Amino acid sequence: MNQLVDGKDYYNFQIVLDTLFPFLPFFVIFYLSAYALMFYPLFEGEKWEPFALGMLSILFLTNIIFFLFPGNMIRPSVTNTDIWATILSWIYTFDKPHNLFPSTHISLSFMSTLILHKKAAYIWFILIAFSTLFVKQHYILDILGGLVVGGIGYLIYKIAKEKTLKTKEVLERA
Repeated sequence: MNQLVDGKDYYNFQIVLDTLFPFLPFFVIFYLSAYALMFYPLFEGEKWEPFALGMLSILFLTNIIFFLFPGNMIRPSVTNTDIWATILSWIYTFDKPHNLFPSTHISLSFMSTLILHKKAAYIWFILIAFSTLFVKQHYILDILGGLVVGGIGYLIYKIAKEKTLKTKEVLERA
C-alpha cells in the first residue's frame, strides 16, 4: 500500500497529546508481540473460518482507508545501538510511515482481545497500544480508529461464528 500512496498528499493525524509520549525503543518488544496476540485465539480453540473472516474484513477496510487517507509519521532518528533500537531500525526500513490511520496493529489485536475476553489479553493489548506510541509507529487517532475497525471486525467474527454454529446444528440434526 505504501507504494500506491507514494507521492500523494499525506494527512497529519498527530494531535498535541502525541507529543507527551517519549521515544522508547524498548517497547518494540510489545509492538512485535502483537503478531502473537493476533493469532492467539486460534490456539485457544477458536474456529479459523469466522476468525479469518473478521481479520480479512479488518485488512480490507484498513487498506481502503490507507489508500484514501495516507498519513505521514515523522520518526525520530534511532541513534542507540542496543538490541531494541536495532530491531526498531530494521522495522523502520521496511515499514514506511504512511499506513497509519487506522492502526492495523490495534485493529487486529483488539479483535483478538475481544475474542479471548481474558484479563491477561486486555493487559497485553494495552501494552501493545502504548507501544505503537512509544516506538513512533502511530498516533493516538490511529489507535482510536483501530479500536473502531477492530470492533467492526469482531462483530463480523461474531456473526460468522453464529452462522457456523447454526449450520453445524442443522447438519447434526440431519
